[in-house]
Amino acid sequence: MSIRTFLSILLILSSAACVDRIFIDIGKSPAFVVVIDGNISNLPGPYTVQLSKAYDIESKSDLKVPVEAKSVVISDNLGNREALSVVYPGLYQTDSTGKGIRGTVGRVYTLTVELPDGRIYESIGDTLLSPGTLDSVYYAFREEKQGEFGKQYGFDFYFDASGGNQPSAHFLWEFTGTFQFITDPKPSNKLGCEMVAGKCNYIPLCTGIRNVGGYTFVEAIFKRVAPCTCCTCWYNLFNSTVILSDDKLLNESKFHNVNIGHVAYDPFIFSHKLYAMISQQGLSNQSYYFWKAIRDQKDAANSLFQPVTGRIPSNFVQRAGPITPVNGLFVASGTSKKMMVITKDDVPAGLPFNREINGDALNTPCTNLFGNATTRRPEFWVD
Repeated sequence: MSIRTFLSILLILSSAACVDRIFIDIGKSPAFVVVIDGNISNLPGPYTVQLSKAYDIESKSDLKVPVEAKSVVISDNLGNREALSVVYPGLYQTDSTGKGIRGTVGRVYTLTVELPDGRIYESIGDTLLSPGTLDSVYYAFREEKQGEFGKQYGFDFYFDASGGNQPSAHFLWEFTGTFQFITDPKPSNKLGCEMVAGKCNYIPLCTGIRNVGGYTFVEAIFKRVAPCTCCTCWYNLFNSTVILSDDKLLNESKFHNVNIGHVAYDPFIFSHKLYAMISQQGLSNQSYYFWKAIRDQKDAANSLFQPVTGRIPSNFVQRAGPITPVNGLFVASGTSKKMMVITKDDVPAGLPFNREINGDALNTPCTNLFGNATTRRPEFWVD
């Protein structure tokens, strides 16, 4: 899960707490506050860096406002460096062929971001540590509760891991579940219309279907002129809590039967298959305390008796330009991953879903159904 996702959760939870708010005037910043979210690991790239503007939790505008950079560069302590390229606004990436910089255990990595207004931010060097070993990942299918549609079921995911010969090492574990859903948006006069070449289109333009006939819905003639770009989507599910190594998990650098996530047995999620990926990351002290601060803040936001206090640390310093706060983290982490594929055939006794997918969902652009949606096929996905 990205740093930005956890920061967003914290802001939402804290703003919704049942307490009177205290507003503190911190003055006007001469420029927008930038949020930097990036990483490099020992796994093959490309490595990505996301730049966006910090936002007011009271704002009703889009929270993810991308930031354009003059340059984004990753370098190491041996003099290797690579300038990242723009993938789309706000997202920067190393060379996709892997010919650029490569994360290596033991090296120290730095990210430098220069903005068009002259601001330069540089991360404090982070040492890429060994990830230890993710020994096994597995799941258990269980009944959850009696819900609106009858009995509800789901998959609990677990892992066993070891830290190796690193008695003082810290580890972070993350769960990502990826599923696919396909829709088939149909023309409808309930949707209103978008004008193209003087014609009213009664279907989202992303479908690639256009009205080439009359102006009313009755007179309309629909023809496909381009592929649909909002019919097939992939969605990511994440663990809802930050899972770090601490005294509760640690036993001679061994971690046994640790629950990392839960996925409901749902017809949307299992209409095709679910790719469940668990990653283990070896963290430096500064990265560990960043994630610990996020975990503590999130736990406090869920408590009626503990206030949300403190500041989420950042490992960036400003080198030039108008002085403006910066949030986020650039992490160098050794990473180990394991993945499993689950389908409805893995459900005991072929248990059916407890509800059906309604027609409205099937007729909707897939990008509108759930959060964390993308129309880009993940590299690991196999139909």
